[in-house]
Amino acid sequence: MKRIGVWVWLVRDKVLLMLPKILHFVLYPVAAFWVKYFPKRGLSLIMRMNRYTDHNLWDGIVKKYFDEILDSVDYMIPQVSEGANDKDICLRRSLVLKCPRTEDGRTVEKGILLISFTTTFDYYYRVVNIDGLLKDYYVVLEPSWAGYCDASILQWARFDNHKIIIQSTERKDRIFLNSLDVNFVPVDFGASDWVDFRIFHPIFGVEKIYDSIYVTSYRAGKRHHVYLRAIAKMNDSSYRAAFACGKWGKSKQTVLDLISYYGVEKNIDIYESLRQDELNLLLNKAKVNVLFSKKEGSNRSIFEAFFAGVPGLVLKNNIGMNKEYINKYTGLLVDENEVCDTLLYFRDNWMQFKPHEWAMENISPLKTTDKLNSALKSISIQEGMEWTADIVPKVNCPEVAYFTDFGPCNVMSTDDLLQQYKK
Repeated sequence: MKRIGVWVWLVRDKVLLMLPKILHFVLYPVAAFWVKYFPKRGLSLIMRMNRYTDHNLWDGIVKKYFDEILDSVDYMIPQVSEGANDKDICLRRSLVLKCPRTEDGRTVEKGILLISFTTTFDYYYRVVNIDGLLKDYYVVLEPSWAGYCDASILQWARFDNHKIIIQSTERKDRIFLNSLDVNFVPVDFGASDWVDFRIFHPIFGVEKIYDSIYVTSYRAGKRHHVYLRAIAKMNDSSYRAAFACGKWGKSKQTVLDLISYYGVEKNIDIYESLRQDELNLLLNKAKVNVLFSKKEGSNRSIFEAFFAGVPGLVLKNNIGMNKEYINKYTGLLVDENEVCDTLLYFRDNWMQFKPHEWAMENISPLKTTDKLNSALKSISIQEGMEWTADIVPKVNCPEVAYFTDFGPCNVMSTDDLLQQYKK
C-alpha cells in the first residue's frame, strides 16, 4: 500500500506537469466557442488557462472578454464568510500604512491601506464600501499565490477611477496586469521583500551540520520527491539534509513513504512547526536552502534564508518568484536534472555566496518601503493629491505588522477602518 501511494504521487506529478500544455493545445483554438455557448464556464475556463499555463498567450483572450468577466465576477468569489473568524483573519492581514488628511471635510492627501492574502480581498469586497474607501485611501494588494487572473484580484478593476497597486513578483503576472490596460499598477516586489531581518539573521559560530535544507509543508505541490531522488542518486550516507515542515498539507505519510522509497532515511532529519527563531537557527545550520515546487506565491522561505546568510537553489521553471533575486550573490537556478550535482556543488562552495549582504541592500523591508513609497507618491502627485507624509515600514512575521511598535501618526486601526467604511 505504501508503494502504491508513492506511485500515485509520482504519476500525479507528471500528469500535473503535462496537463496545462495539453489543455492549451486543445482549448486555445476554440476558446471563443466555450465563451459563446457556455458563458459562465467558458469565462472560468479562459481564466484558469491563463493562471495555469507558464506563458502569456491567454492574456489577449482574457482582455477580449474582460468586460464580461467583470460583469460575472460576483459568482466567482464567495459572497458569504467562509468561517466564523474571517474578520479576525482580515485584521491580521491588512494594515494602515498612512492615514488620510482632510481639509474642510475634503480628503487632500490619501491614506494607504495594504491588504495581504488573496482571500482577504474577498472579505473587503463583501463587507466594505469600496468606493468610499478608495476616495480616502490608496489600496495596495499583496496576493498570496501566483496566477493573477483571479476573480479576487480582477474585481478591483471595477473601481476604475482609482489606482490599485498590486505587488507582483512573477514577471508573467506583471505582463498580464499591464496587458489589461485598467487601473492596476503592478510593482515588482511582494511578500518576499518584507522579511523581518531582526528575526532572520546570521548567528555567529553556528556549525553547518546540514548540507541542505528544504523549508516546506506536506503538500504534494512542494514536490519533495525531486529533493529525495537527488539525494538518493548521490548514494552518500554522509550527506545530511533537513525538512522543516509546517503544519499545512495532508500528505505527511506519503512524504514519509517517499523517504523510505528512495532509501534516504539516514540522510534526512525532519523538524515540524518551528517558531520563527527556531527556524532561523536551523537555517543557520544549513549550507543551502532549496525550493522544488513549480508554482508558488512569493515564497518567503528562500528569502528568510537569504537574511540568515543561506543561499538558495530554485528550479528555473518555477512560477511565482522574481528570478532576478536568484543571482551570483544569492544562489542558483537549475533544471530538474541538475539538482543532484548542484546540491553537491553547494556542499563545498556555499561560502562563495553573500545572500545576507545582498538581501539587506536590496529586499529588506526598509528598502521595500522606499520602493512602495516612491510608487505611491508618484501616483498621488499625478492625480493632483498632496503628499506631505511618507508611509511607515511594515514586515511579514508571518502576518503583516508594523516594523516599529507604532504605526502612522493619529493611526486608524484596521478595525476602525472596517467600521467606518462598512456597507
